[in-house]
Amino acid sequence: MAKSTKKNGSAKLLPPGAIPSQIVMDVIPDVPTYYISHAEISMTQHDIGMSVGRLPPKLAPEAVETLKKTQVLHIEPMLQLLFAPTFLPGLIRALTIQRQQYENMFGPIHDPNPTKKEETK
Repeated sequence: MAKSTKKNGSAKLLPPGAIPSQIVMDVIPDVPTYYISHAEISMTQHDIGMSVGRLPPKLAPEAVETLKKTQVLHIEPMLQLLFAPTFLPGLIRALTIQRQQYENMFGPIHDPNPTKKEETK
């Protein structure tokens, strides 16, 4: 029979032989850290992808000319994260909690590109 554990007042069934556990990240000083200012999301049937990069503080003259002609700025991704679709709900929940905590401490985060739904709030 499956074991039942209680967390936050709700019972959660565990398969036989499962050990209740929590995963905690131990961030060490030399873990690679990236500052990003742009992300693109992609997907396949089996995974979600996030390519991230940093917009340059100053564009090279060639990039300015290309931008004027094409209205497109090309940047190379610094990192690409791939994860299973089942990871997405927890990620969205964690980011939502972090945003709420940030805004409670420092005030609203300005979104320069709100969706129609967010504009009506």
